[in-house]
Amino acid sequence: MLIVLEGIDGCGKSTQVSLLVDKLKSIGMDALELREPTDGPHGLRLRSILNEEIQAENDEILDLFVKDRKQHVSEKIEPALNNGKTIVMDRYYYSTMAYQSASGFSMEKIRADNSFAPVPTLVLILDISAEDGVKRVLKGGNADRFEKEDFLNRVREQYLKLKNEPNVEIIDASLEVQEVHTNIWAFVENLMES
Repeated sequence: MLIVLEGIDGCGKSTQVSLLVDKLKSIGMDALELREPTDGPHGLRLRSILNEEIQAENDEILDLFVKDRKQHVSEKIEPALNNGKTIVMDRYYYSTMAYQSASGFSMEKIRADNSFAPVPTLVLILDISAEDGVKRVLKGGNADRFEKEDFLNRVREQYLKLKNEPNVEIIDASLEVQEVHTNIWAFVENLMES
């Protein structure tokens, strides 16, 4: 299985990815936690851009996401899936679709650019208001290039447009951490039973 957790900054994705991986391992599943951008050369450059250490145009950012993902798919995602592992991803091409379309790119172009990437078994979009997302981000430190409320409002709108995609579910991320985890687990359990 390839399970992807998505959502705007501050929605609690990383926390929920860890909780889900721990839960899967506790029932004997061979679960692997992955995230994008990766720690590969393209991913590290992306992180530097997002942290505003270096400047880049939106075209270059989109190109780096695609290059980073191509390397990730070939080196980690496909081998793990071929070995029967369950992967839980912290962001995938849905993030690129939401964030880059909020920056003015066509969602269809981004989808086409990522057509090489395996389609997830389940995508859970953790939905929270941009205002709450920014509050959570600022509680943890400084906001990056994308972590501004007006921009995150546009990103959230793009994410919500994805709710009719195959295998996509929306989860209320404004609830307590444990409640969100319980709701995520209900979808994953349902998936395993089917």
